[in-house]
Amino acid sequence: NFLRAFLKSTVALEADHPQRFHALAHDLREDLAQSIYTLMAEELFLALLRKRNVEMSTKRRAADQLISVWDDAAIEIDDFAPILESAWHARNSCHSHFGTLLAASETFALAIADCNPKVLEFFARDGSSADESSAFEEFLFNMTFEELGILRRAMTEQQLRTATPAWAGGVLGRQIEELEHSREIDPMALYRSYQRRQLAADFRVMAGAPGPRRTAEAYLLIDLLDQQT
Repeated sequence: NFLRAFLKSTVALEADHPQRFHALAHDLREDLAQSIYTLMAEELFLALLRKRNVEMSTKRRAADQLISVWDDAAIEIDDFAPILESAWHARNSCHSHFGTLLAASETFALAIADCNPKVLEFFARDGSSADESSAFEEFLFNMTFEELGILRRAMTEQQLRTATPAWAGGVLGRQIEELEHSREIDPMALYRSYQRRQLAADFRVMAGAPGPRRTAEAYLLIDLLDQQT
């Protein structure tokens, strides 16, 4: 909270003195992002431990990672989950343009933002499930499976070939996060996106509703944990 407040104050000063405070504001955003990514990783590990359909061996590895983080307050995400950090950092550097909602431009933007190739390879691999693909779309657009369904139906009804963030916000009746931070995305927007997607996934499991049962990050993390010996 202190770092967030300090960042807001610095951003306010940056508006009046851009040359003096831009670099400081950027560095503060990076530090805040590291803390947020570490928090997200902790929540992700805890979410896996709650799932009944996750193998016990995977849960043990997740628990070991989580205990390591809790035992050493100096540990940050790049120390224990660099691939996750790469995915989040790259996503936080990109804007979703929506377009045809096929996620092609968003995937390309993630690639050129130096996202670890293992992330893209995992979701593009042969044999990936429909739920994994849907979860990756949620990640790319910062939206839930249900919201993307609403937008696609609206595009069909309105005979639109492409969508914009402003149009999407109007259809969904909420502000699109990235419009609020068009110059440099606030990492808190990605954290809120993760929370929405995690809650939506949990609801689908309880309600038996269609859509991914996990977030994109959870599918990726399980694969990474299962690769550990």
